[in-house]
Amino acid sequence: MSEFTNPIPKGSMTPSRSRKPSFDRTEFLARFDGDLEIAREVAEVFLGDASRSLADVGEAVQEKNPAKIMASAHSLKGALGNFAAPEAFEAAYTLEKKGSGGDPAGCDQIFKTLEARVLELEKDLRVLVAELQGKTVPLNG
Repeated sequence: MSEFTNPIPKGSMTPSRSRKPSFDRTEFLARFDGDLEIAREVAEVFLGDASRSLADVGEAVQEKNPAKIMASAHSLKGALGNFAAPEAFEAAYTLEKKGSGGDPAGCDQIFKTLEARVLELEKDLRVLVAELQGKTVPLNG
């Protein structure tokens, strides 16, 4: 694997300095051995699927259906694993485990955390994708 060089200025990913980034951009880009086009495509696929995946988890939690919670959280966790987004990944993992244990108690609050972290990740990924395309991004993301 070749040495990775990040061509995007550090700190430019987050339009607001009031929160920490939702994912480790350097680690995410390094996973593609510097191939920024593939990294951009992976981010775009996630952005296209994230709302549906999150809705599936939310529906399963609302139904208090452990099998659906486990399956939908597992699926979303797999997608999140690409992004070095530990808080979102951990929330999905926790929901998956609660589902596999047959205990939906407390899943509502865990889902709220997951939802917030995924929304932050989506915002940060939109900024990254725009940067990789050489476009400017409005501050409201």
